[in-house]
This record gives sequence, structure tokens and C-alpha cells, in this order.
Amino acid sequence: VTETMGSHASQLAKAVCIYSPWQFLYWYDRPAGSPSKKGGAGGSENVIVDVPELAFFARMPTVWDDTRVLDGYPGEYAVIARRSGDDWFVGALNGNNNRDFEIPLDFLAPGRPYEATVYKDDENAGNITTVTIEKLKITANDVIRHNIHQNNGLAIHVRALK
Repeated sequence: VTETMGSHASQLAKAVCIYSPWQFLYWYDRPAGSPSKKGGAGGSENVIVDVPELAFFARMPTVWDDTRVLDGYPGEYAVIARRSGDDWFVGALNGNNNRDFEIPLDFLAPGRPYEATVYKDDENAGNITTVTIEKLKITANDVIRHNIHQNNGLAIHVRALK
């Protein structure tokens, strides 16, 4: 599926950037038992396996309390943040050029500590999806900086710490 739908991290980000109460889980790969390209019905040769980044989908709600467009330009890139309760989900999608993204976190409540779980493409990840997961302690004063290659993405789950 990554040949036509973008990287695995971009598929996580699409679930945030493109509003739909339907989850995008099967864009990530095809479910076991579904036809492959060889079977003539589309899809990839890969099937969904239990990989750690699927936790992003498991935690993501289907409706939102708030939506913010943080940055973007039509047809080139987008950064969207959506909130449900105290949790924020951020998706960054990149177009046809490598780009350095700076995502200010000033949409978070000031003076409150948060933990960000960052899902990013990494060719050296050593796993089937080439996605790495990084946990960061953050506040509203921080900026997440990341270079995103063409047609790739970045997904972030931000949760408030007690």
C-alpha cells in the first residue's frame, strides 16, 4: 500500500489531517484474507501485522472537540492538530519535496506538562513499516522540528501529564 498511499507514518497522519469518523486502518496495509495485487483486486502484498504504531489508531477518537490548522499550503503540505478531551493528535503530511517542519505547540495549555508520542518514518528502523516511535516531555513553549521526506508524514499523540 505504501507504493500508492504514502509512507506508513503518513498514513497515520492522514487519519488526523483528513476528517472522517471512519478510521484509516486498512490504508495502512490490507487485512489478512483480502485479495492482493496478484489476486487482481488491488492492495499490496503486505498484510496488517501487530506493529507498535497501531496504538496510534487504537487511541484516536472518531470525533473531535477542537481542530487547528497549524501550517500548510494547498497541494504541498499540511499540519493539523485535533483535540479530544485532554489529548491532542497532530498530523503532518508532506508533498513532493523534502521539507523541514517546525510545529509550535502553543495550542497546548500553558504551564501544563505533556508527553508526546511521535511516530516518524525512519529507513533505519529495522522493522517492516520503517516507523520509529519517540516519547518526549513537552510544554506549550516547545517546538517539534523534523525533516520529512517527500510523500512522507509525521503523527503525534499528545497527552496531558498529571
